[in-house]
Amino acid sequence: DMVSLLSGGTATYTLTATNATGSKSATVTVGVDEPELPPVLTEFLSDNGQSIEDEDGSNEDWIEIHNPNSFSLNAEGFYLTDLATDLTKWRLPGVSIPANGYLIVVASGKDRTDAGGPLHTNFSLSRAGEYLALVARDGTTVLGQFPATYPASPTFPPQGTDISYGVP
Repeated sequence: DMVSLLSGGTATYTLTATNATGSKSATVTVGVDEPELPPVLTEFLSDNGQSIEDEDGSNEDWIEIHNPNSFSLNAEGFYLTDLATDLTKWRLPGVSIPANGYLIVVASGKDRTDAGGPLHTNFSLSRAGEYLALVARDGTTVLGQFPATYPASPTFPPQGTDISYGVP
């Protein structure tokens, strides 16, 4: 595998450690000359009646982010915002999004950034419609936004209870 990696591509390895209490395994994918694609803002729910319950027992808004890479992506330094005039409103911590996987961020206003626990933005979403964006680590490049046609359409459309909105 190492020889093929020298010319580019990815290889997946499973690492196992064993001691008197048992074994633990972890899988890691290594890429050489593989471009890192940015995460994608894929879906959100701004009127959560009973869709997902957070760790406090509340039904809060949520935002879904997709990692389109064939390897895990460290989301640290990307931003979520509900204000087009404040693109760095909430910074994602050093949390890993699995290869081709998803990350759910709760949009509750509780502002929780511990990468080891559930993530909560410092804002919530309006079911009446507003702006939502995922911003690159540079704090200025919008990677995805709802509505996609902003500023021609300043807000996403009003939302129905437990009906998420996202990309096709």
